[in-house]
Amino acid sequence: MAPHEAAIAYPQKLRNRFYMMYFFYSFVTRMWETSIVFYIADVTNNSFKIVALAGLLSSLSIFLLMPVVGQWLDSSDRLHAVRRALIIKLVAVSMAYVMCSFITSKAPPGLVYIIPALCGIASLAFATVSQSIEKDWVIVLSGGDTNWLAETNSVMCQIDLGCNSAAPAFSGILFAMLPQTALSILLLVMNAVATLCLYLFLRSLYLSWPALTTKLSSPKPSETVEMDKADTKTGGGSVAEAADSTVDEDDLIVISLQNDVNTKHAASNEPYQLLLESSASSS
Repeated sequence: MAPHEAAIAYPQKLRNRFYMMYFFYSFVTRMWETSIVFYIADVTNNSFKIVALAGLLSSLSIFLLMPVVGQWLDSSDRLHAVRRALIIKLVAVSMAYVMCSFITSKAPPGLVYIIPALCGIASLAFATVSQSIEKDWVIVLSGGDTNWLAETNSVMCQIDLGCNSAAPAFSGILFAMLPQTALSILLLVMNAVATLCLYLFLRSLYLSWPALTTKLSSPKPSETVEMDKADTKTGGGSVAEAADSTVDEDDLIVISLQNDVNTKHAASNEPYQLLLESSASSS
């Protein structure tokens, strides 16, 4: 890879395609977050306990496991990490939709508790994809251009806010118009298509942008300690010299102040000395 390739920002025309893919994927994901609540309420006869458990597991999985996921993202290939996260999310969401479509009141009571667990897995996978794209892929594509990076982050934030507003309303309209089984199939297909399209786009982007194939390795802790020791050794003399020079300057200031005081004191006693000298000469 040539050194100048990583310093070129992603072109504007291709960036619009990136926005479209990100919007489609985010919109379908927000639809999942809304529709799964409707499905759980319908399957459990409006049991808020299962709905609350699904929300708890979704938040708890992100809170507890994202630090580990972040370390894994730093040490893994970008495309490999995104592919795994997308597959996990697709499987979890598809299983939840299928269970909500075919589960009945005659099903075992414990079967419904699998849905909140799937919600936690899907939320963690979506957070992993978002973290990888927003905090890693976009930074590499910016090529060090801060204006490009700020504009891209602003547009992606607007896309997320728009999806958070429009996707729940669209999901509610679909629930009012379509039967449960047909809606489950439609949502499952939309989720699969969005996941596949995003992966294919990221794969083509990964293969066409050489900077994405390399990872910046951070120094090991032992290397950092050795570097600090070396800096301390090389900078010890300069620090001591600076301290000595500071002390010397302080001493000079004190001496000059004492000289000023002595001079003023001598000037104030000069008339008395003249008077004593005159009296001594007259006597």
